[in-house]
Amino acid sequence: LKRDVTKVLRELTVLEREVELHDRRSSFIMRIRPYRSIERVIDGVVMTFVDVTDRRNAEPAQAVSERRFTTIVNQTAVGVAETDLSGRFLLTNAAFEKMADRSAEELRRLRRRDLINPGDAAVIVERFDCAALDGKPFEAEYRLQRGDGASLWVHDSVSVLADGDGGANRVISVTLEIDKRKRAEDQADARRRLGRGHA
Repeated sequence: LKRDVTKVLRELTVLEREVELHDRRSSFIMRIRPYRSIERVIDGVVMTFVDVTDRRNAEPAQAVSERRFTTIVNQTAVGVAETDLSGRFLLTNAAFEKMADRSAEELRRLRRRDLINPGDAAVIVERFDCAALDGKPFEAEYRLQRGDGASLWVHDSVSVLADGDGGANRVISVTLEIDKRKRAEDQADARRRLGRGHA
């Protein structure tokens, strides 16, 4: 502590560091700054201590939580994507990248709307925009435009993540491929229409 005070007085700078009590149960941010008297003469130092024990104790738990989330996202068989409110991709898992036929790097250069079939884009983009404003989750089915030019039917479950102040700042979607189901439904509809035409 004496060295820190000497350094602050010699260099007339602010020094800040994290310190612990001897029992290691409490942590503080210590700030030492030069004290100027009314005559504008350096007349010692001012030391402040900010208790950061709760933050320090929460950091390991947060790191574990983040590793757990990353493992789940990367291991799941459904697509997972995180975008900012403008729709720019921030994070995608391997399943989403495979559905989109694009790499994570390619996706980070795109927005969600770039992957929506033009025939579905107006309705789906509006749903995403509304969710970004009101924070309400939604589900939607639409055709995803793949990198190879093909369209793939998907079902999205979309949630909005809030920041510390409660405002929306990210959108998470869980994407399930439903292309085979949609084709089977279309074929069943066609058979029904054909059956009605013969009756």
